[in-house]
Amino acid sequence: MVASNTVWFDGNVFEDGPTAVAPDDFLWGWKVDRYDGLFDAEDGTDSVTFSHNVVANHHKSLLWGGGEKEGSRDLGKMRFTVFGNHFSNSMSRNPLMRFGTFYIVANLFENYAEQAPLFDDDSVSSLSSSNTTAKSAATAAAAAANSTTAYKPNFQYNLGVYNASTVLVAANAFVQSGAHADDSSRIFSFSDLSTPQLPATLCSPADNGAANSTLLDGLRIKSTFNGAPVDLARNAENTWAYVRREDDDGEFVEGGFVTGCDGLAAQEVPVDAFGADAAAVEAYVRKNAGQV
Repeated sequence: MVASNTVWFDGNVFEDGPTAVAPDDFLWGWKVDRYDGLFDAEDGTDSVTFSHNVVANHHKSLLWGGGEKEGSRDLGKMRFTVFGNHFSNSMSRNPLMRFGTFYIVANLFENYAEQAPLFDDDSVSSLSSSNTTAKSAATAAAAAANSTTAYKPNFQYNLGVYNASTVLVAANAFVQSGAHADDSSRIFSFSDLSTPQLPATLCSPADNGAANSTLLDGLRIKSTFNGAPVDLARNAENTWAYVRREDDDGEFVEGGFVTGCDGLAAQEVPVDAFGADAAAVEAYVRKNAGQV
């Protein structure tokens, strides 16, 4: 989608097929993805609502924003609201966000985690006896969703954050099964955060503290990871510390990424649809995503 304005995508299914599609053999042992993006947007696209959709069984799913040479077309535009979607075995770009402002609220991210964690993460709260059942139900549902195919997709990350992007996250549910179901190191991925004059910003109203704008009070709803509360601001900061340690080519510089909610406008998002209760997000999305 290019140069489009005021668009609503609701109740669609974007997928390769009913099960994950393995990469095809190429040359000298290399493998290539059969398909590229499912739904990409660039060139000044603006005011888009992406709601109640299913994004499934794909690798590089949603790329929103062009490359560096097109950045001037997207800056000040590329405003997206992402609500009530089900990302199921979508291995990356859920979405990858460049040069815009993105409100990611009340979505279900469900995947099969077979890779070892990238780093030790302390952003997920310890499970109490009351929500151990929630975790068991969540991981069992994820495992069932992956039991229909022998090919287990190689999950990479959920939310890709690129330079000059502003991302708000609230009330999302992250559910994993697999050998590393407890790996919370792949919620975020960063790329090209080398412009501190135009940093990427992550706002999690539930986690960024009371000093931030009261305009976002309605979005102060914790996200969950396998049924337990997760501090997404802390998680993003841990991811940032990791990529900074591993950086050997100047892709990630001091000040290239910040957390906070200053300057973000209020946005009407129907959190009452699930009772403003993060624990109810998963059931809400399973019932409504992909329905017309």
